[in-house]
Amino acid sequence: MQLMNSMKSFNEKELLKHLSHNNKEAFDEIYNRYYPKLRSYVLKFVKIPQYAEDIVQDAFLKVWEIRESIDPEKYFSGYLFTITKNLILKFFKLAANNTDVLDEIVINTTPQKFAEENIIEWKELGNEIQKAIQMLPPKRKEVFLLCKEEQMSYDDVSAKLGISRNTIKEHMVMAMKFIKDYLKSRSLYLSQIAFFFLFLR
Repeated sequence: MQLMNSMKSFNEKELLKHLSHNNKEAFDEIYNRYYPKLRSYVLKFVKIPQYAEDIVQDAFLKVWEIRESIDPEKYFSGYLFTITKNLILKFFKLAANNTDVLDEIVINTTPQKFAEENIIEWKELGNEIQKAIQMLPPKRKEVFLLCKEEQMSYDDVSAKLGISRNTIKEHMVMAMKFIKDYLKSRSLYLSQIAFFFLFLR
């Protein structure tokens, strides 16, 4: 208990150094500091507390699993939220293939009287997004799928394909613009969930 109390006075870099040496008390302190705002962040997108809690716990589990590779000198908050964003993306990808979960999400994010209509619209939107992706030029499609389907970073995709990070970013910007324009031409709109699934990275 005394060691745990002493951790409260440590700054973030000190905590991360202790964490890299498998210090459970340091992990608990990081958890306590970040849990409230991380949960609040997830709930903005995943309106169902049960699912939001699962994502938050998975994010902290990931931090513990990679504790030895975390650089205390780098921006940990941004790193943690990037992990969390990827987990939310993964959640929505799985939800898109699970009718029960998808229906529950839509019902909890829209007024009840519009829920059934929005479920249908979301499924239609998903189908049109897939059509737009298939229409991308081959290299741009490959980059997009690696970034969004495989959740690879721009740096990792750059290394895999042997092209610059700036080129990767340009491909992504052009791909997302094409998809948005395609949906607009089809008189479709991006819901909050769809916008997050496609463009938040």
